[in-house]
Amino acid sequence: MGGSLGRISPRRRDRVRRRSDRRDCHALGVADFGDDRAFATAAGFRPVLRNRAAMGWIIGYTVHTWELSALRAWGVTFLAAVCASQGAPPWLPDPTMLFTLAGLAGIAVSITGNETAQQWGRGRVVTVAMSTAAALSLLTGWSASALAVVAAVLVVVWNAAIYFDSSALTAGTVQAADKELRGATMGLHSMCGYAGGFIGPLGVGLVLDLVGSSQGWGVAFGHLALITLTGLFFLRRLGARSALQTLAATPG
Repeated sequence: MGGSLGRISPRRRDRVRRRSDRRDCHALGVADFGDDRAFATAAGFRPVLRNRAAMGWIIGYTVHTWELSALRAWGVTFLAAVCASQGAPPWLPDPTMLFTLAGLAGIAVSITGNETAQQWGRGRVVTVAMSTAAALSLLTGWSASALAVVAAVLVVVWNAAIYFDSSALTAGTVQAADKELRGATMGLHSMCGYAGGFIGPLGVGLVLDLVGSSQGWGVAFGHLALITLTGLFFLRRLGARSALQTLAATPG
């Protein structure tokens, strides 16, 4: 087979290989890919990468999960460290309970964020949420030497700000995706999101090890502001915001 393919033109060889791949997929019962453009969803993510608007939302979602997973992984440890060093009033719940409440509040805010996005527009909601979360990451990190109550409030509010644009980012990717490539687009969206979720906690831990002082939390959480704002820059730069403003005006 390989020798036969070597004697035909590259264009014809590509067509033969695509037909062979389709036959294999049909035999396995995977899918009917149809035309070449639809078949690209199985061949790779290159068509999705060319969709600037969709990639903007995907980058935004990646830094969203980066920041969210970092706080999830280190939030309880941060609160425990603050309570141990600064002391905590007896009525304040323990760090585990505090972060559980923060998570529950985040879920409620996420639902509210989707409703708000339908009223204000997703571009505006995402910009406000990511900018606010970036500012709160700095404030929370440098509150390690403040009262435990202040640190706890900041953690809850920061977590809520992160959750606020969660559904808006995913909905933005769905609407920006080409109809024939929606499955591949959402696959890349999820894959990049999980990659960000994997890197986020490692980054905070690495910074804590490198700084190794009382200012460690400020730098460890504070560097997430740079990550978040960089993602917001690319989201807007790639045209997702302008594309969504048109789509948000359409009912439903």
